[in-house]
Amino acid sequence: HYKDDELKRLSEELKQARDDLSRGFEISKEEFDAIQAWKVAHENEKHGGYPCYSGAIGGQYDYIFTPTSIGEVCEIKCTCGETFRFREL
Repeated sequence: HYKDDELKRLSEELKQARDDLSRGFEISKEEFDAIQAWKVAHENEKHGGYPCYSGAIGGQYDYIFTPTSIGEVCEIKCTCGETFRFREL
């Protein structure tokens, strides 16, 4: 019974690590969801609808990670200049 529980726990940890890796940045699922919601709202409001065209290779958004002595401040910035801070201190 212990072995089954341990395998289940390790499987969940592996799934979480794969999910984290697939996002490409160290951001939580909640932060990722907030970013996606902001992108949809921003593009609908400012750029004529979601998803908006941003060139052949994309690049419409910059992710900015600012380390401090007490943590990281993280935001996403659109090429139009508008930003969304998804992690505060």
